[in-house]
Amino acid sequence: MSFIHVGDIHCKEKQPFKQASLNFLNWLLENYKEETIIQGGDFFDSSSHQHKYMDEIIQIISQFKDFRIINGNHDQSARLGSILFPLRQHKNITIYDGIFEIIIDDINLILLPFQNSYKDYENLKVEDYRFDYSINHFTPIQEAFSNEGIELKFKVNTAHIFNHIHRHREFIDNFGNNVLITGSIMDTRFGEQGWEKNIYRVSKESYEKISVPQFFTYETVSYGEVPESKDNIINVIDAPNKKLVFEKYKEYYIREAGIKLLRTENTQGTFKQEFESTNILQKFKKYSIDKALSKEVSEECSSRLLNII
Repeated sequence: MSFIHVGDIHCKEKQPFKQASLNFLNWLLENYKEETIIQGGDFFDSSSHQHKYMDEIIQIISQFKDFRIINGNHDQSARLGSILFPLRQHKNITIYDGIFEIIIDDINLILLPFQNSYKDYENLKVEDYRFDYSINHFTPIQEAFSNEGIELKFKVNTAHIFNHIHRHREFIDNFGNNVLITGSIMDTRFGEQGWEKNIYRVSKESYEKISVPQFFTYETVSYGEVPESKDNIINVIDAPNKKLVFEKYKEYYIREAGIKLLRTENTQGTFKQEFESTNILQKFKKYSIDKALSKEVSEECSSRLLNII
């Protein structure tokens, strides 16, 4: 007896992410239609999406026998609330936006969705070994960049399952619990290509990884080369200038920050002049784009730099 667990999807309208999210959901439907699905939050990339896109998604997930979604930080906003709530009108779709204790096929679960007061979870009083798993949408301290991470202090029989963090990882926490960080099911930003992408079959005493097909990735080509797929987002290096890149690769998805000009004596001088004329915050923004730092890391570092400028 088991269920299928799915990590962050981040459905969004920008291509090729939009088509990739629909392709993934159709793949999931073709293979696991009669299973119970638990999606661990950040189903959507934001709390507002174009209605036709919403309709396409609902047409797919309304066909599952049992589809359940945990509220994630990207699924909600202060102005609109959670985009997930209207999905509850479909009998096969369940939304969890608070602490829930549920049983699926004799598997005891406690669900801890993202909430603005999620740090309160650190003081949550739960009897040790009452649950086989916790399923969560926030950062464990082992993955924390700043002070956003917390640690659950109760013991579970099999594992704590964390979503929200996009890179798959497994480890033992400070209380001896197995921890599974599911990872996202596709590249949500540059830098995630090459990371392991899975869904999981979860049973009472164990879980197994199931590799997920990828419907696009980030690809780097030298100017003049033909990319492997028109579904990919391309970085173009050794380019004479940006204008020619957009002309030559007009039928492709181009990552503008991934365009690297062929360095000549003239272009090196121009780049040096532009770089030296900027302040430290502007230099960091150039660096964060070049190194594909996550939005969270970039914003945290930028806020700290503002305090010293």
